[in-house]
Amino acid sequence: MGHVIVRAVHDREDQGGFLAFPQSLYRNNRCWVPPVATHEEQLAGFATHPFYEQAESQAFLACRNGEICGRVLSIINHAYNSWHHQRHGFFGFFEAINDQETADALLDAARDWLARRNCSMIRGPVSPSMTYQCGLLIDGFDTTPGFLMPYNPAYYAHLIETYGFRRAQDLMSYLGSLQTLDRVKPKFEHISRLAVTRLGLRMRHFDMDRFAAEMVTFYDIYHRALGSTWGFAPVTDSEVQFAGRAYREITVPEFTAVAEVDGKAVGMVLGILDLNSLIKESGGTPAWGELSQILREDRRPSRARIVCALVVPQYNLWGVGPAMLRFLIDPGIAWGIREVEFSWIAETNRLSRGSLERGGAQRDKTYRVYELPLSGS
Repeated sequence: MGHVIVRAVHDREDQGGFLAFPQSLYRNNRCWVPPVATHEEQLAGFATHPFYEQAESQAFLACRNGEICGRVLSIINHAYNSWHHQRHGFFGFFEAINDQETADALLDAARDWLARRNCSMIRGPVSPSMTYQCGLLIDGFDTTPGFLMPYNPAYYAHLIETYGFRRAQDLMSYLGSLQTLDRVKPKFEHISRLAVTRLGLRMRHFDMDRFAAEMVTFYDIYHRALGSTWGFAPVTDSEVQFAGRAYREITVPEFTAVAEVDGKAVGMVLGILDLNSLIKESGGTPAWGELSQILREDRRPSRARIVCALVVPQYNLWGVGPAMLRFLIDPGIAWGIREVEFSWIAETNRLSRGSLERGGAQRDKTYRVYELPLSGS
Protein backbone atom coordinates (compact mmCIF):
# COMPACT_ATOMS: atom_id res chain seq x y z
CA MET A 1 0.00 0.00 0.00
CA GLY A 2 1.51 3.31 -1.09
CA HIS A 3 2.13 6.40 0.99
CA VAL A 4 -0.43 9.17 1.27
CA ILE A 5 0.33 12.21 -0.86
CA VAL A 6 -1.43 15.52 -0.14
CA ARG A 7 -1.69 18.22 -2.78
CA ALA A 8 -3.24 21.68 -2.80
CA VAL A 9 -6.33 22.10 -4.97
CA HIS A 10 -5.77 24.64 -7.73
CA ASP A 11 -7.76 23.55 -10.79
CA ARG A 12 -11.32 22.61 -11.71
CA GLU A 13 -10.47 18.92 -11.97
CA ASP A 14 -9.26 18.79 -8.38
CA GLN A 15 -12.22 20.87 -7.23
CA GLY A 16 -14.50 18.31 -8.85
CA GLY A 17 -12.66 15.51 -7.04
CA PHE A 18 -12.94 17.40 -3.75
CA LEU A 19 -16.72 17.78 -4.15
CA ALA A 20 -17.31 14.24 -5.44
CA PHE A 21 -15.29 12.33 -2.83
CA PRO A 22 -18.11 12.01 -0.25
CA GLN A 23 -20.31 10.28 -2.82
CA SER A 24 -17.94 7.30 -2.85
CA LEU A 25 -17.15 7.45 0.86
CA TYR A 26 -20.82 7.29 1.93
CA ARG A 27 -22.27 5.19 -0.89
CA ASN A 28 -23.37 2.44 1.51
CA ASN A 29 -24.44 4.70 4.38
CA ARG A 30 -28.23 4.98 4.66
CA CYS A 31 -28.10 8.03 6.97
CA TRP A 32 -25.93 10.32 4.85
CA VAL A 33 -27.72 12.84 2.65
CA PRO A 34 -26.01 14.30 -0.44
CA PRO A 35 -25.29 18.01 0.01
CA VAL A 36 -27.03 20.62 -2.08
CA ALA A 37 -24.52 20.72 -4.92
CA THR A 38 -24.34 24.44 -5.68
CA HIS A 39 -24.41 25.30 -1.99
CA GLU A 40 -21.46 23.01 -1.27
CA GLU A 41 -19.47 24.42 -4.17
CA GLN A 42 -20.05 27.99 -2.96
CA LEU A 43 -19.23 27.30 0.68
CA ALA A 44 -16.00 25.53 -0.32
CA GLY A 45 -14.94 28.68 -2.17
CA PHE A 46 -15.06 27.10 -5.63
CA ALA A 47 -17.92 29.37 -6.75
CA THR A 48 -18.84 32.90 -5.75
CA HIS A 49 -19.96 33.31 -2.15
CA PRO A 50 -19.80 36.58 -0.16
CA PHE A 51 -18.26 34.82 2.85
CA TYR A 52 -14.95 34.90 0.99
CA GLU A 53 -14.98 38.68 0.63
CA GLN A 54 -13.47 38.68 4.14
CA ALA A 55 -11.96 35.22 4.28
CA GLU A 56 -9.32 33.14 2.54
CA SER A 57 -8.97 29.40 2.19
CA GLN A 58 -7.01 26.55 0.65
CA ALA A 59 -8.37 23.13 -0.19
CA PHE A 60 -6.27 19.95 -0.01
CA LEU A 61 -6.73 16.44 -1.37
CA ALA A 62 -5.10 13.29 -0.01
CA CYS A 63 -4.36 10.52 -2.49
CA ARG A 64 -2.95 7.02 -2.28
CA ASN A 65 -1.99 5.07 -5.40
CA GLY A 66 -3.67 7.74 -7.50
CA GLU A 67 -7.04 7.46 -5.69
CA ILE A 68 -8.52 10.23 -3.55
CA CYS A 69 -8.73 9.11 0.09
CA GLY A 70 -9.45 12.37 1.90
CA ARG A 71 -9.99 16.11 1.74
CA VAL A 72 -9.85 19.19 3.97
CA LEU A 73 -10.17 22.98 3.68
CA SER A 74 -8.08 25.50 5.63
CA ILE A 75 -9.91 28.75 6.38
CA ILE A 76 -9.05 32.15 7.82
CA ASN A 77 -12.17 34.15 8.64
CA HIS A 78 -10.94 37.73 8.97
CA ALA A 79 -14.37 38.99 10.08
CA TYR A 80 -14.35 36.45 12.93
CA ASN A 81 -10.82 37.37 14.02
CA SER A 82 -11.57 41.08 13.89
CA TRP A 83 -14.71 40.64 15.99
CA HIS A 84 -12.99 38.49 18.64
CA HIS A 85 -9.53 40.13 18.44
CA GLN A 86 -7.97 36.73 17.77
CA ARG A 87 -5.75 35.03 15.19
CA HIS A 88 -7.63 31.76 14.79
CA GLY A 89 -7.73 29.55 11.76
CA PHE A 90 -10.20 26.80 10.97
CA PHE A 91 -10.43 23.52 9.14
CA GLY A 92 -13.57 22.26 7.47
CA PHE A 93 -15.02 19.92 4.85
CA PHE A 94 -12.96 17.15 6.45
CA GLU A 95 -13.62 13.72 4.95
CA ALA A 96 -11.31 10.72 5.03
CA ILE A 97 -11.16 6.96 4.90
CA ASN A 98 -10.59 5.20 8.23
CA ASP A 99 -6.83 5.59 8.18
CA GLN A 100 -4.75 7.61 10.63
CA GLU A 101 -1.97 8.28 8.12
CA THR A 102 -4.49 9.91 5.78
CA ALA A 103 -6.01 12.02 8.56
CA ASP A 104 -2.59 13.07 9.85
CA ALA A 105 -1.43 14.11 6.39
CA LEU A 106 -4.55 16.18 5.76
CA LEU A 107 -4.49 17.88 9.16
CA ASP A 108 -0.74 18.53 8.79
CA ALA A 109 -1.44 20.34 5.53
CA ALA A 110 -4.29 22.37 7.04
CA ARG A 111 -2.29 23.24 10.14
CA ASP A 112 0.89 24.20 8.27
CA TRP A 113 -1.01 26.47 5.86
CA LEU A 114 -2.56 28.32 8.82
CA ALA A 115 0.67 28.46 10.84
CA ARG A 116 2.48 30.10 7.89
CA ARG A 117 -0.18 32.83 8.09
CA ASN A 118 0.49 33.45 11.79
CA CYS A 119 -2.62 31.79 13.19
CA SER A 120 -2.34 30.91 16.89
CA MET A 121 -5.11 28.32 17.04
CA ILE A 122 -6.88 25.94 14.69
CA ARG A 123 -10.53 25.01 15.28
CA GLY A 124 -12.90 22.79 13.45
CA PRO A 125 -14.61 21.35 11.73
CA VAL A 126 -16.44 24.43 10.46
CA SER A 127 -17.53 24.58 6.84
CA PRO A 128 -16.64 27.36 6.35
CA SER A 129 -17.77 29.18 9.54
CA MET A 130 -19.95 28.74 12.61
CA THR A 131 -22.76 30.46 10.70
CA TYR A 132 -22.97 27.59 8.23
CA GLN A 133 -22.12 23.93 8.94
CA CYS A 134 -20.04 23.21 12.00
CA GLY A 135 -19.12 20.47 14.40
CA LEU A 136 -18.21 16.81 14.17
CA LEU A 137 -21.02 14.37 14.87
CA ILE A 138 -20.04 12.34 17.96
CA ASP A 139 -23.34 10.61 18.72
CA GLY A 140 -26.60 9.91 16.90
CA PHE A 141 -25.05 8.12 13.92
CA ASP A 142 -28.03 5.86 13.27
CA THR A 143 -30.45 8.54 12.05
CA THR A 144 -30.40 11.11 9.26
CA PRO A 145 -29.33 14.62 10.31
CA GLY A 146 -31.50 17.69 9.90
CA PHE A 147 -31.41 19.70 6.68
CA LEU A 148 -28.07 21.54 6.29
CA MET A 149 -26.64 19.81 9.36
CA PRO A 150 -23.43 17.75 9.08
CA TYR A 151 -23.04 13.99 9.18
CA ASN A 152 -19.88 11.87 9.42
CA PRO A 153 -18.73 8.36 10.36
CA ALA A 154 -18.13 7.52 14.02
CA TYR A 155 -14.40 6.94 13.44
CA TYR A 156 -13.71 10.62 12.64
CA ALA A 157 -13.54 11.53 16.34
CA HIS A 158 -10.76 8.97 16.90
CA LEU A 159 -8.78 10.25 13.89
CA ILE A 160 -9.01 13.89 15.01
CA GLU A 161 -8.37 13.25 18.70
CA THR A 162 -5.43 10.94 17.97
CA TYR A 163 -3.91 13.79 15.96
CA GLY A 164 -4.02 15.93 19.10
CA PHE A 165 -7.20 18.00 18.89
CA ARG A 166 -9.23 18.51 22.07
CA ARG A 167 -12.84 19.48 22.67
CA ALA A 168 -13.54 23.21 22.51
CA GLN A 169 -17.35 23.15 22.60
CA ASP A 170 -20.20 20.71 22.09
CA LEU A 171 -23.27 21.69 20.08
CA MET A 172 -26.58 19.90 20.53
CA SER A 173 -29.61 19.24 18.42
CA TYR A 174 -32.93 18.64 20.18
CA LEU A 175 -35.99 16.88 18.84
CA GLY A 176 -39.57 17.68 19.76
CA SER A 177 -42.54 15.56 18.71
CA LEU A 178 -46.17 16.42 18.10
CA GLN A 179 -47.05 14.64 21.36
CA THR A 180 -44.51 16.82 23.20
CA LEU A 181 -46.01 19.96 21.71
CA ASP A 182 -49.50 18.93 22.83
CA ARG A 183 -48.24 18.53 26.40
CA VAL A 184 -46.42 21.86 26.60
CA LYS A 185 -48.97 23.88 24.66
CA PRO A 186 -50.87 25.05 27.79
CA LYS A 187 -47.60 26.18 29.40
CA PHE A 188 -46.61 28.09 26.26
CA GLU A 189 -50.07 29.67 26.12
CA HIS A 190 -49.73 30.92 29.70
CA ILE A 191 -46.26 32.40 29.06
CA SER A 192 -47.46 33.92 25.80
CA ARG A 193 -50.42 35.64 27.49
CA LEU A 194 -48.11 37.07 30.15
CA ALA A 195 -45.73 38.41 27.48
CA VAL A 196 -48.60 40.00 25.57
CA THR A 197 -49.97 41.61 28.76
CA ARG A 198 -46.65 42.85 30.12
CA LEU A 199 -45.00 43.92 26.88
CA GLY A 200 -47.86 44.49 24.48
CA LEU A 201 -46.21 41.78 22.39
CA ARG A 202 -47.45 41.37 18.81
CA MET A 203 -46.74 38.23 16.83
CA ARG A 204 -46.65 37.78 13.06
CA HIS A 205 -45.03 35.63 10.39
CA PHE A 206 -42.34 36.83 7.98
CA ASP A 207 -43.72 39.05 5.22
CA MET A 208 -42.63 37.07 2.16
CA ASP A 209 -43.15 40.10 -0.09
CA ARG A 210 -40.50 41.87 1.98
CA PHE A 211 -38.31 38.85 2.61
CA ALA A 212 -35.00 40.62 1.94
CA ALA A 213 -35.89 43.30 4.49
CA GLU A 214 -37.00 40.64 6.97
CA MET A 215 -33.61 38.95 6.67
CA VAL A 216 -31.83 42.24 7.35
CA THR A 217 -33.83 42.54 10.57
CA PHE A 218 -33.20 38.87 11.37
CA TYR A 219 -29.42 39.26 11.12
CA ASP A 220 -29.51 42.49 13.12
CA ILE A 221 -31.16 40.55 15.96
CA TYR A 222 -28.73 37.67 15.32
CA HIS A 223 -25.77 39.97 16.02
CA ARG A 224 -27.39 41.57 19.05
CA ALA A 225 -28.51 38.26 20.56
CA LEU A 226 -25.41 36.17 19.90
CA GLY A 227 -22.55 38.65 19.52
CA SER A 228 -21.05 37.85 22.92
CA THR A 229 -21.49 34.08 22.73
CA TRP A 230 -18.81 31.45 22.18
CA GLY A 231 -17.78 30.97 18.55
CA PHE A 232 -20.02 33.73 17.18
CA ALA A 233 -19.16 34.55 13.57
CA PRO A 234 -20.37 37.95 12.32
CA VAL A 235 -22.22 38.03 9.03
CA THR A 236 -21.44 40.71 6.45
CA ASP A 237 -24.04 42.76 4.61
CA SER A 238 -23.24 40.84 1.43
CA GLU A 239 -23.90 37.53 3.20
CA VAL A 240 -27.22 38.86 4.49
CA GLN A 241 -28.30 39.77 0.96
CA PHE A 242 -27.09 36.40 -0.33
CA ALA A 243 -29.00 34.56 2.41
CA GLY A 244 -32.10 36.58 1.63
CA ARG A 245 -32.06 35.35 -1.96
CA ALA A 246 -31.23 31.74 -1.06
CA TYR A 247 -33.58 31.18 1.88
CA ARG A 248 -36.49 32.84 0.11
CA GLU A 249 -36.69 29.71 -2.07
CA ILE A 250 -37.12 27.28 0.82
CA THR A 251 -38.83 29.33 3.53
CA VAL A 252 -42.44 28.61 4.40
CA PRO A 253 -43.93 31.59 6.29
CA GLU A 254 -45.86 29.32 8.68
CA PHE A 255 -42.51 28.29 10.25
CA THR A 256 -41.30 31.85 10.87
CA ALA A 257 -42.16 34.25 13.67
CA VAL A 258 -41.52 37.90 14.43
CA ALA A 259 -42.17 39.25 17.93
CA GLU A 260 -42.69 43.01 18.05
CA VAL A 261 -42.92 45.53 20.88
CA ASP A 262 -44.10 49.01 19.92
CA GLY A 263 -43.68 48.09 16.26
CA LYS A 264 -40.04 47.01 16.60
CA ALA A 265 -38.82 43.42 16.27
CA VAL A 266 -37.38 42.07 19.51
CA GLY A 267 -37.30 38.40 18.55
CA MET A 268 -37.42 36.24 15.44
CA VAL A 269 -37.64 32.54 14.64
CA LEU A 270 -36.45 31.12 11.34
CA GLY A 271 -37.72 27.62 10.68
CA ILE A 272 -37.27 25.63 7.49
CA LEU A 273 -38.69 22.38 6.21
CA ASP A 274 -36.42 19.40 6.66
CA LEU A 275 -35.90 18.54 2.99
CA ASN A 276 -33.48 15.66 3.61
CA SER A 277 -36.11 12.97 3.16
CA LEU A 278 -37.09 14.45 -0.21
CA ILE A 279 -33.47 14.82 -1.30
CA LYS A 280 -32.82 11.16 -0.47
CA GLU A 281 -35.90 10.14 -2.46
CA SER A 282 -34.73 12.17 -5.45
CA GLY A 283 -31.56 10.07 -5.54
CA GLY A 284 -29.25 12.90 -6.54
CA THR A 285 -27.53 16.08 -5.45
CA PRO A 286 -29.96 18.88 -6.30
CA ALA A 287 -28.88 22.42 -6.99
CA TRP A 288 -30.09 25.06 -4.54
CA GLY A 289 -32.54 26.46 -7.08
CA GLU A 290 -34.13 23.03 -7.52
CA LEU A 291 -35.23 22.78 -3.88
CA SER A 292 -38.27 24.97 -4.44
CA GLN A 293 -39.31 22.61 -7.25
CA ILE A 294 -39.08 19.66 -4.86
CA LEU A 295 -41.43 21.52 -2.52
CA ARG A 296 -43.93 22.10 -5.31
CA GLU A 297 -44.27 18.41 -6.07
CA ASP A 298 -46.95 17.84 -3.40
CA ARG A 299 -44.53 15.93 -1.15
CA ARG A 300 -44.71 17.61 2.22
CA PRO A 301 -42.02 16.59 4.70
CA SER A 302 -43.35 15.84 8.17
CA ARG A 303 -40.35 17.37 9.90
CA ALA A 304 -39.09 20.94 10.26
CA ARG A 305 -35.92 22.46 11.63
CA ILE A 306 -35.75 25.58 13.77
CA VAL A 307 -32.50 27.15 12.60
CA CYS A 308 -32.56 30.10 15.01
CA ALA A 309 -34.85 31.36 17.76
CA LEU A 310 -33.44 34.75 18.69
CA VAL A 311 -34.41 37.35 21.29
CA VAL A 312 -32.56 40.61 21.91
CA PRO A 313 -30.87 40.51 25.35
CA GLN A 314 -33.12 42.97 27.19
CA TYR A 315 -36.18 40.79 26.49
CA ASN A 316 -34.55 37.41 27.12
CA LEU A 317 -36.37 36.72 30.40
CA TRP A 318 -39.78 38.07 29.41
CA GLY A 319 -41.15 34.96 27.73
CA VAL A 320 -40.67 36.17 24.17
CA GLY A 321 -38.98 32.93 23.05
CA PRO A 322 -41.73 30.58 24.30
CA ALA A 323 -44.36 32.96 22.93
CA MET A 324 -42.84 32.72 19.45
CA LEU A 325 -42.71 28.93 19.61
CA ARG A 326 -46.35 28.83 20.77
CA PHE A 327 -47.22 30.99 17.77
CA LEU A 328 -45.77 28.32 15.46
CA ILE A 329 -47.44 25.24 16.95
CA ASP A 330 -50.85 25.45 15.27
CA PRO A 331 -49.54 26.40 11.79
CA GLY A 332 -47.00 23.56 12.03
CA ILE A 333 -49.64 21.00 12.96
CA ALA A 334 -51.92 22.25 10.16
CA TRP A 335 -49.06 21.87 7.69
CA GLY A 336 -48.53 18.26 8.77
CA ILE A 337 -45.35 18.60 10.84
CA ARG A 338 -44.88 15.77 13.34
CA GLU A 339 -41.31 16.45 14.51
CA VAL A 340 -39.24 19.60 14.97
CA GLU A 341 -35.46 19.71 15.28
CA PHE A 342 -33.87 22.60 17.16
CA SER A 343 -30.26 22.92 16.01
CA TRP A 344 -27.78 23.81 16.96
CA ILE A 345 -27.61 24.79 20.65
CA ALA A 346 -24.21 25.36 22.30
CA GLU A 347 -23.58 23.39 25.49
CA THR A 348 -22.89 26.71 27.27
CA ASN A 349 -26.29 28.13 26.25
CA ARG A 350 -28.01 26.98 29.42
CA LEU A 351 -31.03 29.26 28.96
CA SER A 352 -32.03 27.74 25.60
CA ARG A 353 -31.15 24.19 26.62
CA GLY A 354 -33.13 24.50 29.82
CA SER A 355 -36.16 25.90 28.01
CA LEU A 356 -36.13 23.07 25.47
CA GLU A 357 -35.66 20.36 28.08
CA ARG A 358 -38.43 21.76 30.30
CA GLY A 359 -40.60 21.80 27.18
CA GLY A 360 -40.05 18.07 26.70
CA ALA A 361 -37.57 18.16 23.79
CA GLN A 362 -35.02 15.36 23.80
CA ARG A 363 -31.35 15.70 22.92
CA ASP A 364 -30.95 13.92 19.62
CA LYS A 365 -27.38 14.47 18.42
CA THR A 366 -24.16 16.05 19.64
CA TYR A 367 -21.62 17.81 17.45
CA ARG A 368 -18.15 18.70 18.67
CA VAL A 369 -15.88 21.58 17.71
CA TYR A 370 -12.21 20.82 18.35
CA GLU A 371 -9.20 23.08 18.78
CA LEU A 372 -5.43 22.78 18.74
CA PRO A 373 -2.91 25.52 19.63
CA LEU A 374 -0.37 26.21 16.90
CA SER A 375 3.02 26.22 18.60
CA GLY A 376 5.44 28.94 17.70
CA SER A 377 2.70 31.30 16.46
